[in-house]
Amino acid sequence: MVNILEKKRSVNGKKIAMGVAIAILMVSGTLVYLLWPSSTNVETISIYEVLDLTSHRRPTEDMVVTSDEEPFYGIISTPAACWYDIDPASTEPYGLKPLLIAEDGELDNTQKRFLDYYAPDSSLAIGDVDEGDVKLAGSISELSLELCLHEFESAGGVLVVPYTEEGYELGVIAAPLASYLNIPIIVIDNSTDFVGLKRDLKNIDIGYSIVIGSDSSSIANSLGFKTILLENVESIMENVLIVIKNRFGRIDYVTMTNPSDVIPPYVMDSEVETFETSVDNIKLKTGRTDTDLVGESIETYDLEVPSGQVLLEIYVNFTSVSSTVLNPLKDAIDIEPLIFASLYDDSGAIAAYGPSFSLVVGRTYLETLAIDSPGTYQLRVSVFYGTAGFDTYAGTELGLSKIEARYEVSVVRKQLSRPHHPLFEKSSMMASYLTAAHGGIVLADPDFELTGDDYAQAAKGHSTGPWYDKELNAFANEKVDRNVQMLNDTMELLRDHDLYEEYINGSAWLAILAGANMIPMYYEPKTASWVEDPVYGVGWATDVKYGLDDTLSWARPLGQDIGDISVLIARTLFYEEYALGHSKKIQNEYGSSEKWLDHFHFLAGEGGGRTGWFFWQREFAPEVEQHGFTSEVYVQNSENDRQTMEMGGAYERANYFDLMLHGNWYWYVPELNGFDRYSTGVKVSDIMSNEDEWELGPSILNSGVCIMGRIDGIPSGQSITTAFIHAGINAFFSSTRSTGSEAKAGTIETSLLYDDISVGEALRLDKNTNTVPAAYFVRNLYADPAFNPYEPENGFSDQGRPVLLTSGS
Repeated sequence: MVNILEKKRSVNGKKIAMGVAIAILMVSGTLVYLLWPSSTNVETISIYEVLDLTSHRRPTEDMVVTSDEEPFYGIISTPAACWYDIDPASTEPYGLKPLLIAEDGELDNTQKRFLDYYAPDSSLAIGDVDEGDVKLAGSISELSLELCLHEFESAGGVLVVPYTEEGYELGVIAAPLASYLNIPIIVIDNSTDFVGLKRDLKNIDIGYSIVIGSDSSSIANSLGFKTILLENVESIMENVLIVIKNRFGRIDYVTMTNPSDVIPPYVMDSEVETFETSVDNIKLKTGRTDTDLVGESIETYDLEVPSGQVLLEIYVNFTSVSSTVLNPLKDAIDIEPLIFASLYDDSGAIAAYGPSFSLVVGRTYLETLAIDSPGTYQLRVSVFYGTAGFDTYAGTELGLSKIEARYEVSVVRKQLSRPHHPLFEKSSMMASYLTAAHGGIVLADPDFELTGDDYAQAAKGHSTGPWYDKELNAFANEKVDRNVQMLNDTMELLRDHDLYEEYINGSAWLAILAGANMIPMYYEPKTASWVEDPVYGVGWATDVKYGLDDTLSWARPLGQDIGDISVLIARTLFYEEYALGHSKKIQNEYGSSEKWLDHFHFLAGEGGGRTGWFFWQREFAPEVEQHGFTSEVYVQNSENDRQTMEMGGAYERANYFDLMLHGNWYWYVPELNGFDRYSTGVKVSDIMSNEDEWELGPSILNSGVCIMGRIDGIPSGQSITTAFIHAGINAFFSSTRSTGSEAKAGTIETSLLYDDISVGEALRLDKNTNTVPAAYFVRNLYADPAFNPYEPENGFSDQGRPVLLTSGS
């Protein structure tokens, strides 16, 4: 696999160019309407007049694959991959196909594995994609029309979206409407020939249009159809809810997303500074001290940071590594050369941290956004190549490093015109499809963003964000409070449509489809008994506020990139097919008696992990066997190191996996007392450097490990949670900060096994039951909240699909 951050670097110029093009197009998009006649003859109609109209689809491909190069692909693909047919003559009222988004047009190994298990007969490619039996290309307006004609023999109406910034923001909210009404979506831009477009649409019997945006009247007038005008967010949501009430009678799903995550940082200027460093070092680790016996293992670099809004990106990569005498030993026990990089601002405060554990072998990356905080920053790079073991957190650690190497430090300073900085880019491209598949509504707003335009003033004089700087916690919390108010307003809207009671008393799923910059976490102050360690994140970063007093079943369905997010959603919506495919792989590899679906594995480490084992896993492991599971327990140093567990397939054979040990956002350590905890621990670099060894099933990982779920202030590709999602899992309960003594997963696991509820509902129950900090605040869920895993006594579920009130079924 190409390193995600190296790829980010290699395509940086392309992304900047694309971002400039999008920004210019979107900001200036309204100019196109000057070419259209003024509104004089628009015949407006009500949504109630079209509820009974039907469409007739052509037989088409079994799945849809799009490129991520054009954000509008996510919008137009939604009704192509998900629709509901109320025609009494229809034999298939529910239409649902996998929708994958290929980053830079290429499906990665995880997505290809989905294709192997799901095995579609054919696929439709939208945009420049390497996969696809039928490929559609061209400008967005041409392509959307071609897709419309490819999918429909006749359609009752059409949803029209302008190719502008406003058009994307509103289109993400409106696209599920096209799925519910079973109509296509057309995107119009300044190249649109309205005479030809109207002719082509009349050829498939289009009778009405739904036009969104502030210029919807002008667009409708140019088209000439009877029209439903949806000029703003409020009118779109009102009409979507009317259709949901008509089609399903209830709502169970709300998606929050930030449409501005498709726009990259606004880079005005960029410069690169490079350092080359040689190291010849022998280091001894004893207790809490490191002693350089030969040479120096730490190098310090002074970096000048100018005023303004500066995105500082730092890459540290080994260019050569040698350790002659110890090489055979290092190869035998899989020891890798390590980099630890820390950035401190002019005052000496931590601004960024990134060990090579969090990336791939021999490389690391760190970044920070400084707002008018100039000065001489200090980058400290430490290297280690050897063992560090026998650590009981009582000063008994013993380690030895010997390294001869060269490494390169590249510092990229980007001057931004605005502080906008999405860490999980383009997540919103999947919002419409995810929501439509669950019969829900999208709540999308650029103002959800932490690093919006108001951040320029709030963070002035700060070298980093609220994850390292407590002074910015209040600003982040105000943002969350404002976002929660919008969510509460949406609840009131559900009341207005008589949908609230069944939602709140039902599944009440809430998907937060965004990273922590686009939809921020709340920073709950730690109690006095907790010592802050800024390197690992200040405050208790939490999403609990979005649960509205623990009444909603929330989760963040994220991955390392938009491709990972798309395949995570596909693994969930098509869980049974994918799970059976992985189960067959396990049987082929480990023997016909192996049943992945029925395996529940437990892992505990030293210290606090053993406490978790004693008070939870020890009793629960035999209990699950009474309910159809095969239980495997890994608690001894001779069996819980990474290498031994990998060789036995402990991770890939487990449907459920319960972890209790020590860790961080880039690794966890099963064997603290072993010969070398660096090599026996599980790191992002292990998962991403050895993908063939980490082809996991659509499993549930429930972690009592500290900080594994942290996503705030770190790049999406450096989180061990997203690395596990890339490896194939479907749900990860993990903590954004240290968990404390209430980390056991009892409520979550028993409710999944015995109550047969979704992962989101299990988290909601946990929040209502286990209210002791810090676990109450920091335990997070990364998944589609509607995901309901297989258990031997429960079988498979419908994964939160809505039920049509009227159809041909």
